[in-house]
Amino acid sequence: MMSPKGAAYIDSLFELVVPGRAQRLGEEELVTLCSEVINAGTDTSATTLEWALLHLVMNQEIQQKLYNEIVDCVGKEEVTESDVEKMSYLSAVVKETFRRHPPSHFVLSHAAVKETELGGYTVPADASVEFYTAWVTEDPDLWKDPGEFRPERFLEGDGVDVDVTGTKGVKMVPFGAGRRICPAWTLGTLHVNLLLARMVQAFKWLPVPDAPPDPTETFAFTVVMKNPLKAIILPRSSSSIII
Repeated sequence: MMSPKGAAYIDSLFELVVPGRAQRLGEEELVTLCSEVINAGTDTSATTLEWALLHLVMNQEIQQKLYNEIVDCVGKEEVTESDVEKMSYLSAVVKETFRRHPPSHFVLSHAAVKETELGGYTVPADASVEFYTAWVTEDPDLWKDPGEFRPERFLEGDGVDVDVTGTKGVKMVPFGAGRRICPAWTLGTLHVNLLLARMVQAFKWLPVPDAPPDPTETFAFTVVMKNPLKAIILPRSSSSIII
């Protein structure tokens, strides 16, 4: 059943008719579906920001280079959406974060509609097919020194013109690909760029003495740090900056 034009997401769920089922969605199903939308838009962005900051704490030269670009672009003015579009190094830092730490190491499940030969293997009809995104970004045949965090690769080298949607080739797919790609991937990317720029503009991020950041991963709703990031955060100036 089609939802009325302009209806809110929850309204469309209230009116949703599931084929072959007499009852409409129950309260638990409604809560789950709404939670998925909220979590998908917040957890992934927050996790990506934390990973980006970890690498900036561990690589002060990268952080300084990013800060210099922000200052050159806006000075002490508040960073806006239009500003981040002009910051090539910021974009490179975010893309490198997506490459090294895709929000999920698996995209949504797919299934083979018929028996298929793939890479020397026979995939039976109706078999569930899982795509491990991290394997692609760790492939040394696709990326030089894949374990190294190096944003410059997206300015010159193997990351130039990489398509993050997987449409023109699969070198990294942090948002999935095809019909099931994250519908808000452009908005999510904008949010991460904007928030990271403002956080680096306002504060200098330093490692805690004798307690360097731990890049060990663990699985939650997204792939997160096993031990949350700890850092010394110093204001860059006494002036008030809106984050």
